[in-house]
Amino acid sequence: MKIGKKLIFGLFAIIVGIVLLLQFVHVVVQEVQLQGIGLILEPYNGELHTTEIQYALGTPITDLPEPTLDGFEFNGWYTDEDLSSPIEPGDRVNERTVLYAKYTTINYTIQYMNGDVLVYEETYPYDGEITLFTNLEKLDIHLMTGISIRN
Repeated sequence: MKIGKKLIFGLFAIIVGIVLLLQFVHVVVQEVQLQGIGLILEPYNGELHTTEIQYALGTPITDLPEPTLDGFEFNGWYTDEDLSSPIEPGDRVNERTVLYAKYTTINYTIQYMNGDVLVYEETYPYDGEITLFTNLEKLDIHLMTGISIRN
């Protein structure tokens, strides 16, 4: 009978140990979920107030900040440096992730006007060099009444 009590006590101790271990694992998992996972934002020379956001594990990504960069329009966040995989609505955070900002250059158009009539126009990128009157044969300079620059 002593062997039977020892066996029952040993099995009880193992069961209690397993229950305690499972509770510990559950607490650790909850702690990781509460602490969150870092989402790193790479603005590529753009201005951004924060470059890391914490999300709970499995939470959909929402309300990402938009960086600003002179002469460029922000076009969204991407999960790869090649900017081929955009973040989609409902995407979830399941691991520490780096997001990369994508921009397109803002273009400016120079219009050569004769009163209200458009004589000629040229388009240049924001960071490009602007050369006025590059196509003089299309312009009748003495009739031109103004130049307009718009973006």
